[in-house]
Amino acid sequence: MIELYQFPPMYNLPNASPFCMKLESYLRAQKIEYKNHYSVDTRHSPTKKLPFMRENGKIYSDSGRIIERLEAESQTPMQARLTAREKAITLGFIRLCEEHLYWVLVYTRWVDLEGNNTWKEDLQKGAKVPGFIFKVIYKALQRTVLKQLDGQGLGRHEKEAIYLLADQDLQALSDFLGERHYFFGDRATLLDHALYAVTSSIYHTPWDSRLKAIALQYENLNEHSKRMLSIFFSKGDDN
Repeated sequence: MIELYQFPPMYNLPNASPFCMKLESYLRAQKIEYKNHYSVDTRHSPTKKLPFMRENGKIYSDSGRIIERLEAESQTPMQARLTAREKAITLGFIRLCEEHLYWVLVYTRWVDLEGNNTWKEDLQKGAKVPGFIFKVIYKALQRTVLKQLDGQGLGRHEKEAIYLLADQDLQALSDFLGERHYFFGDRATLLDHALYAVTSSIYHTPWDSRLKAIALQYENLNEHSKRMLSIFFSKGDDN
């Protein structure tokens, strides 16, 4: 059985990390047995990030690489029914979600303090460490995040430009999804899992974030997020 190591649930979501959510819902969709281990300790991960998984004594990290491996080993891979064109579209939109829109979510949490941002307080509640220790940890993490945002490039823009870029991302995703329940066919594929994991994190932000306000303009994305959560994480369905 797969042992899945990921962050704890937060904000009435299975996870605060879109990458953890994507991997877990993929496992459920593919009916792959696994056991959850909730932690914030990244030391045992080869990439020093979560999620990672352990199987037959071996450790694998990076949600995308893990899914690639599981797809290659599966007799019924999720992406098998897609055409080459659909797979190419999937790759492009997943890159948009995880390499761009995700970083606006990070900016919203760690940098933009408007709208009564409670990210710091919420993290402290979940961390369950003394306040003075948390302050030191938080400052170190925030410095790291700022460096990551600068290196990615998004953090070099003004706030207005950052949210304009996010709006363009969401518009593109909304236009492509249209009135369909899923991107390709009558059931979720990998793009659906990647998208809802990011948008759910946006929609469940408990403060009045600018990103959340923008995302709420796209009702089909909101409904898609709710649909995916309802199907793969119904109440009382714990692992």
